[in-house]
Parts: sequence; structure tokens; C-alpha cells
Amino acid sequence: MDHHSGAISQDLPWLLLMLLLPVTAIFPMVYCQQTEIDCLRSIKESLEDPLDKLSAWEFNVISGKHDVYLCHFPGIECWGGNKIMSITLSGMGLRGEFPRGIANCSSLTTLDLSNNHLYGPIPSDIGRLVSFLTYLNLSNNTFSGEIPPGIADCSYLNVLQLNSNLLTGVIPAVLGGLKRLVSFTVANNLLSGPLPEFPYLFPPESYANNAGLCGEPLDPCTAHDSHKTLFMSGFVVGWPVLFALFLVIGLFTSFEKLVIKFIRRKGMKSPRLESNPSSKRTESTMISMLEKFATRMSVLELCKATDGFSQNNVIAIDEVGTTYKAMLSNGWCLAIKRLISAPHIGQEFQTEILTLGRLRHKNLVPLVGFCYELNERFLVYKFMPNGSLHDCFFSAPGEAKIMEWPVRVRIAVGIAKGLAWLHQNRVVHRGISSKCILLDENFNPRISDFGKAMILEDTCLSREPLSRELPGLGSYKRDVHCFGMVLFELIMAIKYSEIFSSSDVNVHMSEHISHLLSEPQLLGISVQCMVEQGFYDQISHYLRIAGKCLDYDQGNRPDMQEVYQMLSGISRCGSMDASDTSME
Repeated sequence: MDHHSGAISQDLPWLLLMLLLPVTAIFPMVYCQQTEIDCLRSIKESLEDPLDKLSAWEFNVISGKHDVYLCHFPGIECWGGNKIMSITLSGMGLRGEFPRGIANCSSLTTLDLSNNHLYGPIPSDIGRLVSFLTYLNLSNNTFSGEIPPGIADCSYLNVLQLNSNLLTGVIPAVLGGLKRLVSFTVANNLLSGPLPEFPYLFPPESYANNAGLCGEPLDPCTAHDSHKTLFMSGFVVGWPVLFALFLVIGLFTSFEKLVIKFIRRKGMKSPRLESNPSSKRTESTMISMLEKFATRMSVLELCKATDGFSQNNVIAIDEVGTTYKAMLSNGWCLAIKRLISAPHIGQEFQTEILTLGRLRHKNLVPLVGFCYELNERFLVYKFMPNGSLHDCFFSAPGEAKIMEWPVRVRIAVGIAKGLAWLHQNRVVHRGISSKCILLDENFNPRISDFGKAMILEDTCLSREPLSRELPGLGSYKRDVHCFGMVLFELIMAIKYSEIFSSSDVNVHMSEHISHLLSEPQLLGISVQCMVEQGFYDQISHYLRIAGKCLDYDQGNRPDMQEVYQMLSGISRCGSMDASDTSME
């Protein structure tokens, strides 16, 4: 061995050590602790991810070691080592309740879940789950219930944003003890009562669009405000507390007379006073279950919003109830459906909440909340200013709306997308018609009326079947047939029943469609105008798709995914206002 070789062999251990130093510095960051992995895995598993934003969160186990670098995951930032510092999942379209597994991220200081579709209450023990947070943003979701006093246990909070949710009750006074809080907002909720005494005076915009908040920097609180807050808080707590309150009052006057007097003043029917304790327990269990899916609201709040359920605010009457336009004190415009009293209504009431409260899609009508008090049932929705598709075409003479072909295309594609998404999630509507297609301010369609909907037992929406009948192929194809009728009415602006009688079902629909297309005078004036504008090819294609949906042999009908792809494909080819082919 020469001199140079000996020198190299002597220096080799030092060279290897120098090469390995960077690796050993990185090594602790590569192999993350089990608790951190459990934290992110539980978040991914507990939330629905329809936009597939968390697909890059992959957890692999190799030879007993966790070969995963969490700090490279989208939305995740770490401290210098392998501890998660920040989780930012804003605007990812996530659905579900607050992910409790986040407690495993024990070093978390920043949590941003804003601009998603999260619902349910904020955990009462949130201060224990994320005790070291300095930044918490839950804004622009549909969190409901009261603000938990446990947030005050997050004593390091600098920023707390809870705006644009459905939070009710008062702002807990203990939040005033958050000495580090420099940014706070609860705007656009349903809050009332006095403001806490914070160490900093937050601007009025932090409390905008709430019902009855008072105290600096807002209007001063009065004795009336305090009494009102206490009274409204009783309703937020629930019917058991209200029932107990009436019992106390009953020491001085008859409970039944008091209730009947209240009912008459509000224009409601007199309830049957149940004396069976087991009935009340069952009712309480049912309400508790429904509160997991939608915000419970008080009958007094709804009565005030509709001006005592005034006839001037009636916007629709159907076989299951009367719908009123309502305006909350925070400026929210709602539609409140007061259901009739009938044996089947209780089941439809629950089905509507369990379905729409869990399903969130841009072509479904948003369910805001519900009310079940004094044997009265109410469903509360976001108000749709352009009414139903049926009203647009078949209102009284002079009231029907003129609808251009591009708008009809957008409506057709939107209905098909919403219905295909329902079927993809194993939900059958069982009542599609032009009356249950509502139109928002931009004439985008929203499917409503889910009281007769059917959900498969093994769907993610519910582990219990809502009907003894399981929807097979025929149930889905019945939805397709009903969509065909809606599509026909949308194209023709003529009621399907005025063109086809029950005896027509034995004739292949393609013959009817071919006959209509061969005789332009049969298409009606509005369709002829659109033909003259150059839309004949698209109209004929859409009519043929309607014919396929209406085929007497359900085996020949396409499924809704195929219908949606055909409709959206035609609209794109014609350079219409078309949506993409994704299901969201």
C-alpha cells in the first residue's frame, strides 16, 4: 500500500462521517411519530373529500417503520423536526363534523378549516383537543349550536374566526379571558346577548349580521335585551328545558291553557299533550339525532321571521305543507316549510333532514335547519328567488317567465348532474318533477323535496335504512323516467301530461319524438323561436335524450351518469354555458 492509499484509508472514517451528517439531520424528519400519523389519518378518514384534495396524504408502513414524510403533505407545515405545526385545509370542499382525531397533533399551533362544508357543533372540549393553538379559523362552514366556553382553554389564541356559520346563543363571557386575542370575528351567525369584555375592543364588523348582540362597540344592552337573551337561550337549550319552565309557570296557571293561548296567538293548531314518558324519551332521542345533521331553531324565531306566518309571506302550498318566505334579523332570507299533520309526515320530516342534512351539492337545495316544537314540524331552507321550474313555465297567464335556450341547457345539465351525484351516492329521490326543481338567483337548479327519498343501507350517509324497500335497478330507472318528463317540459314548456296520456306508455317514445321533430308546428311558439335562433340541432338531441329516459322498457333507459355526460357533451359542442363533466 503506497503513501496516498494509506492516507485515504486513514481519512475514510472521517469522510463517511461528514457524508452521513446531513442524513442523520434529516432522518428524524423522515420517520414521523405514530401519533402524528394517526392525527392526519383520522382527519382524512373522518372527512368526506369529494374534490380528492387529500389524495396525496398517503400512509405507508414498511418493515415496521413509517416511511412517510408528513411535512410534504398539502396543507401541512412542521416544526424543525417531525412535529406538525400547522394544518391549513381552507377551501378544499371537505364535508363532515369537526375531526376529533386532531388531538393527536399535540404540537399544533395553527388550524384553518375555513370555506368548507363542515357542520354540527364545535366540540365542547375543543380546548383539550387543540390546547396550544394560536390561530383558529372555522369560518364559512355550517357549524351550529352554541360557541363552546371550552375555547377559552386555548389560552394562547391570537386569532379566532367563527364568522359565517349557524352558531346560536350568546358569546361565552369566559372568552374575555383570552388575553392574547388580537383578532376576533363572529359575523354572520345567529348570536344574541351581551358581548364579553375582551382585552381589546374589536370593531363592529366583527359582530355584524347577528340577531340581538349588544354591548360596546355595539348598542348598549338594556334590561329588555337581558330578558330576551335569557328567553331565547331557553329555546336553544331545547324542549325539555322549555317543558320544565312551563311546569313552573303551571304553579300559578293552567299549563294547557297557557299553551293553547300561545298557539292561538301564533295561528297554530292546538297540540295533543302527551302523558306517556316513553313517548317523550323517544321524541327526545329523535331530536338529538336530527341535531347532528341540521341546526335546531325555535318556533318563536320562525314566527318572528315570517311575521306570525302571515299569508302575505306564503310562496307555495303543496300536499305536505305551506312554505313561507322569511327574513331573519341578520338579513338572511329563508324559506320555511310548515308541514301538515298526517301519519306519514313524521317519517318524511326525518328523511328530509337525514338526507339533505348530510348531502351537500351545488345542485341540491341547502337545508339550513329545522324546528320541532308543540307538535309542529318546520323545515328551513335557503330561499330560492326564482321559485320552481314548474312555476316558471306553468304559472297563471302573464306570470310565466321567458327562458332562453342557454338557460334551459344550464338547468337541464344541472338537474342531471345533481341526480347523477345522488345515484352515485346510492340515494334515490323517488319524486322528481318540475315542482321540486328550484331556481336560485342565477337560474341554477336545486333539487328539493327529499321526504320520500330512499337511501341504501350500506351507504356512507346512514347505517340504518330509511325504508324497508331497497332501491334496485328499477328505483334508479324510475328517477330516470321522471327526469325524462322534466327534461321534456323544460324543452317544450308544455306539461308532459298534456301531450301524452297513460295509453301512450305502450308506444316507443322515439316514435313520439320523431313525430314532434317532423312537424315543427307541434313544437310550440317558444321552441320555434329558439329553432329560428339556430338551436334546432341541440333541441332535437335533447328531445331524443328525453325519449331515451322515457322509454317504456326500463332496461333501455340510460343511467343518470350517462344522461349527464350526453347533455353536457352536447352543450359543450354547441359552445353553450356548460359545466364541466365532474360530478361536483
